[in-house]
Amino acid sequence: MAESEIEWWYVGKDGEKTGPACMDVLEGLWFAGELDGLSLVWREGLPKYIPVAESELRDLFQALDGEDEAEEGLETGKSQDKESSVTETGDAAAPQWTAKQLWDKQWASANNEAGREYYANLYTQESSWDPPTQPEEWDEDAASLVCVPWMLCWDATGKSIWLNTTSNERIPCVKGGPHPPQAEQKGPEFIPSEAFDGSKSGYSFKMGPSGMGYYKDPLA
Repeated sequence: MAESEIEWWYVGKDGEKTGPACMDVLEGLWFAGELDGLSLVWREGLPKYIPVAESELRDLFQALDGEDEAEEGLETGKSQDKESSVTETGDAAAPQWTAKQLWDKQWASANNEAGREYYANLYTQESSWDPPTQPEEWDEDAASLVCVPWMLCWDATGKSIWLNTTSNERIPCVKGGPHPPQAEQKGPEFIPSEAFDGSKSGYSFKMGPSGMGYYKDPLA
């Protein structure tokens, strides 16, 4: 089946699963900011819902962003204007959600076959008959560190954890405690830029075979 014919289901910002949706619909949702790197998606053949940044949609959406920038004559800035972005190291990054928005993004209610309502965390797969307890205090510092594949999650009692959405590794999240490792991040070889936009660790700004921009240092 051609990529354009694949139908996807996705979890919207309201926590509702919607689908099937064709690629044209997904592209529109991406540009509208309704989908981002952490949005959960599923298609036939996948064992479960996964973040956009871990699916084949990631490369497609990044390519679309590049085409749109070229049409507008913009080499930088678009990814910063979108709610969902790609970091300077080339990794899909979470938008700057507040902790409460991340909470709303993952906990949703549904009905079982008997019609009884229950609550489920779309990332941890935890379920509860009772409404989940919100944390007493929102940790905005932790929320600002969210970066795929690590997601800040809460269990039904309001306790927060770091969840690796790829390996399912879980790390307790406490103020002043360990943060999700960022060692998996790998930068692109070239970041296009028509003008010098400040120093970037591990990169040199110059004219090269791909044009003007930041080139990754050999040992970076």
